[in-house]
Amino acid sequence: MRRALQFFILALLVSILPKNVLGAGGHVLLVNSYHQGFQWVRDYTESMMKQLDSDVSLTSFDLDTKRIPETQFVAKANEAISLIDVAKPDVVVLADDNALMLLGQKVKDRGIPIVFLGVNGNPRDVLKEISGITGVLERPLLKRSVLSLNEVFDQQFRRIAVLFDITTTSKMLLERYFKSHRMQFEGYRADLEMFNTFDEWKHFVSTCVHKGYDALLLGVYNRLLADDGKTMVPYRDVARWTAVNSAVPVFAFWEFSVAPDMAAGGLVLSGKDQGASAGDMVMRILRGADVSDMSPVIARQGMLLFSRGGLQHWNLTIPEEYREIVELIE
Repeated sequence: MRRALQFFILALLVSILPKNVLGAGGHVLLVNSYHQGFQWVRDYTESMMKQLDSDVSLTSFDLDTKRIPETQFVAKANEAISLIDVAKPDVVVLADDNALMLLGQKVKDRGIPIVFLGVNGNPRDVLKEISGITGVLERPLLKRSVLSLNEVFDQQFRRIAVLFDITTTSKMLLERYFKSHRMQFEGYRADLEMFNTFDEWKHFVSTCVHKGYDALLLGVYNRLLADDGKTMVPYRDVARWTAVNSAVPVFAFWEFSVAPDMAAGGLVLSGKDQGASAGDMVMRILRGADVSDMSPVIARQGMLLFSRGGLQHWNLTIPEEYREIVELIE
């Protein structure tokens, strides 16, 4: 009941505000696959807003698909469509694969320009045709991550386990980019492991050193079921538990996983890069560019980012020759 009331108030405000209050430069509706508590969402939102002119207004709506049951996805998507029909935004931004999958065709059918971001899949797989849509693709780089870590740390990590939950994004990455649960290249081996529950995850982490792994690489892990079999374990709790209980160093694919008490670092993708590229595209559309003439782009292809506290926890040192190309945070 409270959610319905909040939605009604938001839709009413958007519908009655005059254009000069919303911003003469236009109104953008950002639909997040996830939720505001997720650092990835905060990073790309903040970065996108920096690209928007001061007279452009931004409204966001969370599908919350990292936490709600999949049986509620369609109902949540219908809420977003109702808001779009009331607000009549000039541009809709669909953030991550679930938003594009659930809303892409419906928004497109309404003739509203679409900018996506954080999408791992191929938009052609979920849309009848892709005119009137552009955006920023996300491409985690497994081989480059493994090779970069071993270059920096002198070939210490020959066998790595890459950990995922079982979600649309995880399955998409496996099928489209990683191809197999086991990859061998240039003398290295990466095993992709997928888990439904946090208990399964914890058991694997606790025994990984006995299975011959030299390191763990955190992938997507937002939908691990707690003991009650219903709620999802917060991603920070998962990463922190893993860092404390793993006998081997823990690295990551995404910037939000890197912290003194989480992953030590890695060749990571940043939500800031996704948001900046998407925001630039939004402004070009609002200034008159035809979205059909704008090809999708791939954002910055990873940065070497490490936490000083995380490195200290694992007794790792960045060699002098790499310090100019490595970004360090606390």
